[in-house]
Amino acid sequence: MTNKERYHDLVSKLLAENKTYQNEIGLFNQFLKNRLLEERVFNLNQSNIDDYFNSSLVDKIGGETTLTTHISALKQLFSYLNSNQINSFNDLFAYISNGDFKQKLSEKLVRSSNKEIINCSLLCSTIQKIDNYIHANIDRKFRLKTEKNNFFGMMISIVFIKLNLLLPLRPTDLLNIDLGSIQLDDVRMITCNNVDLKLPNSLRKQIIQIIEYSQNEYHQTYDAKEPIFYFLFRCIGREASTPYLSKCLTRTYEILGIDELLVRKEGGQKDKFVYPAESYKNTAILNLLNAGTNIVYLAKLTGLDIGTLASYYNFEDEVEKRDVISDDINKGIALTDYYTYI
Repeated sequence: MTNKERYHDLVSKLLAENKTYQNEIGLFNQFLKNRLLEERVFNLNQSNIDDYFNSSLVDKIGGETTLTTHISALKQLFSYLNSNQINSFNDLFAYISNGDFKQKLSEKLVRSSNKEIINCSLLCSTIQKIDNYIHANIDRKFRLKTEKNNFFGMMISIVFIKLNLLLPLRPTDLLNIDLGSIQLDDVRMITCNNVDLKLPNSLRKQIIQIIEYSQNEYHQTYDAKEPIFYFLFRCIGREASTPYLSKCLTRTYEILGIDELLVRKEGGQKDKFVYPAESYKNTAILNLLNAGTNIVYLAKLTGLDIGTLASYYNFEDEVEKRDVISDDINKGIALTDYYTYI
C-alpha cells in the first residue's frame, strides 16, 4: 500500500467515525493533491502547513470563525494519525495548537481583508477577459433586453475599471468625471484637480466605440458636457450610482466566471465582497507608489490623504507646478504592470 493509499484509508476511517470536519479535511486533502504531496504526506513539515493556510486564507477560509474551525479540523486529523502510529504528526499538532500560530493567521486575515488590493495577474486577466467578451459580442443582436443590458453593464464595468486604474478616485467621484469631446481627434487628456492625464489611445478608441454602441442600440445622444457615466447609465434608464455600478461589476464577474472577485467577507452580508468597486482605486494607488510616483502629487490628483507629507506640501502655486505634477503622474501610470492591458 502506498503512502497515498494508506493516508486516504485512515482519513476514510476517521470520517466514518466522525464527520464533523468532513468539508475542512476535504479541503486539506485537495491541497495535498494540488501540491503533489500525497505520497509525502507522512513527511509534511511546518512550511507545508503554512502554505496550506496562506493559500486558503482569503478565498476559502475568509473569517475568524472559519479559521478556528479549520485549525480544529487539522488538530483532529493529526491527533487521529498520531493514534495510528504515524508519529510524524506530533510536531505538526503542537505547531498548530500554539496560540501564536492562530494569532499570526488572524492578523494576516485582517490585513488581507482590509487592503482590498487585486494582484496584478488577476487584474490583467480580468481586463483581458472583459475586453475579449466585448470584442466577440459587439455585433451580436441580443434577443432579450436583460441579456443586452447585462452586456452593456459589462461595457460600463470596463470603462470604470480602466479609468479608475488611470485616475484612482473614489467610485463616487469617478462617476462624475467629465471626458468632454472625447470623439474629437485632438482630445487626448483627462483633467482632474489641475492634473492632466494622457488617455491611452486604445482606451480612447474603446470609449468612443462604446459611445457609438450606446447611441445606435439605445438611441441616446452623448453630450460632451455630461459626465461619461451619467450618459452610460442613462442609456439603460438608471442614474449613475455606486450601488448599480457594483451590480454591473458583480454581474460581469459572474458571466465571465471570475470567482476570485466574487469572494465574500465572513458573514455573507449582501454586497460585502472582499474586492468591492473601491479595490481598483486602492490597487492603482499601490501600483503607482510602487512605480515611484511622488506621493504628494498623487495626493493632489486623488484628493486623498495618503500620508502626512501631503498636509505639509504647498500647492498654492498651481501654474508653476502643474507640468511637473502631470509629467510625474503620467510616468507612473506608464510604468505600471497593467498599463498595456488598458
